[in-house]
Amino acid sequence: MEKKDSETKVKKEFYCESPKVPNYNSGVFTIYLAGGIKDCTNWQKEAIELLLKNKFIRKNNIVILNPRRETFDENKEFILEQQYLWEREHINRSSIVLFWFPKETHCPIALFDLGHCMRKNKKIFIGCDKEYKKRKDLILRSLPNKVCSSLETLIENALEYIYRKI
Repeated sequence: MEKKDSETKVKKEFYCESPKVPNYNSGVFTIYLAGGIKDCTNWQKEAIELLLKNKFIRKNNIVILNPRRETFDENKEFILEQQYLWEREHINRSSIVLFWFPKETHCPIALFDLGHCMRKNKKIFIGCDKEYKKRKDLILRSLPNKVCSSLETLIENALEYIYRKI
């Protein structure tokens, strides 16, 4: 039981899930996980595990921002508005944004967010499943950014950037 408590503590310390607000103290570096949420696998869970496996993430002032809530009732208008406002604020405030496009859905909101980030010149990393239906469009429209084909490669690319930045 003690082991689980300590694992939970690590996750809480370096992880922030909507609608919670992270502590944006001086020097905090934030990684926003953008991409499919509805009607697709929980790729964010795998991305978080990959990031937290890395000791560098745990030893530095880095927070992972996850817009995917554990529970979400999209039928409640105030929750939809709260979610939109949380996503917009934290995607804008984040140090980097990781986009993942899973094969199950077109991810229209994530595509919109990607355009928003590109227009604002945010530091972004993009990846999509090899079977993502809009893969060719994504690759062409994301230039000069590269689009990787695995979540592992996406995380590796982001980590290489973070190592140089921090």
